[in-house]
Amino acid sequence: MSKYWYYGFSGKKFYGDYIEIAVDILSSGGIKGKPFVHLYSGGAGFHEYIDGCCCFIISDEVSSKKSMRLKKFLGFEVGPDEEEWKVRGKIPLSFIKGIGLPMEQFRIFNWQSNAYFYKKVQELLALAQTLHLDIIDTSMRNYSSKYESEKEFSTNRLFDPSLNRVVNGTYASTYFYHGIRTDVNRLLQILISGGIKSKRLLGLSGFGYNGEDYVSICKKYPTREYKEYGERTDAFYTYTFNSFCLIISDDIPAFKLGLDDVGFNSLDNGVLGVRVSDMFDEWQVKDQIPLSSIIGIGIPIKGLKHMMGRSTKEEFETLREVLMIAHALGLDIVDSSNPKFVEQYERKKLASPNQIYQEKVILYTNLRKKE
Repeated sequence: MSKYWYYGFSGKKFYGDYIEIAVDILSSGGIKGKPFVHLYSGGAGFHEYIDGCCCFIISDEVSSKKSMRLKKFLGFEVGPDEEEWKVRGKIPLSFIKGIGLPMEQFRIFNWQSNAYFYKKVQELLALAQTLHLDIIDTSMRNYSSKYESEKEFSTNRLFDPSLNRVVNGTYASTYFYHGIRTDVNRLLQILISGGIKSKRLLGLSGFGYNGEDYVSICKKYPTREYKEYGERTDAFYTYTFNSFCLIISDDIPAFKLGLDDVGFNSLDNGVLGVRVSDMFDEWQVKDQIPLSSIIGIGIPIKGLKHMMGRSTKEEFETLREVLMIAHALGLDIVDSSNPKFVEQYERKKLASPNQIYQEKVILYTNLRKKE
């Protein structure tokens, strides 16, 4: 059994929003109970909620008593975990000795992250330093006993904040993408209305994993991820590749979704604390993405002649207006019908962020115009 108590606030699957939870706890003065804060010093609960998870290390001076909460497992009631404790109300900052972070999960999460996540990590580490908190690696073997007996900390094993985008020889995107398939009118409305807005802000209602208050976006993951998930639907190839799309800066408060294996819908998505999707590469943003965060547009140039040949005169003029606005705003223009457009574009953009990249789009004037 551990000398100290540990409070876990993430599961085995690490998501970036857990860093925000840690920052909020430290910024608000402590851990607030609902009405209790549950702590672990060993046992099954320790393995489930502390090992390989994000946690706080709590001084043994805090007043606590054995938890009498019964847990249900496979339909049977099991007695209280002998090493599970609870504290009523709040654990103030003065009792928090350190933070446990799953460094191995950080390295796995590295290519799935964004600039906003890294800012939050830096904010958390700065708070930890200011408050003189220890930092340990909960993915290490016997980390608690080493910490408590030898004071071995793992700050030197924090992940490298530089983005390593090549995973097993295939590229993973830095930026986000919002695909809109063939709806050029939707593309125009986004540009002239000031950004991508949720259904509620647009005065609409509807179903889906983004519900009425979230905007869906995606990242291009390594090829092996798409092979691994096989028959599952993905957001990138369904909505972004070979479609009209928007390229979005990674410096936005986006969060990665869990994978839905249960069958949630828009009405109950998020009730368990983590929002989910049936698309493994989907991310979401609350409410809206401002125009200032949009850095480019994708046009399916190779399929444009065929697409515009089936379009009305109004849609043809709409696309022309989209391109004029994109030029006026200094947005990049890329060919989303190129299978490697993400990697080719991002390598150039990341090397020279201030340069504008605009591929030439030919508008076919001999199209059949439908009135």
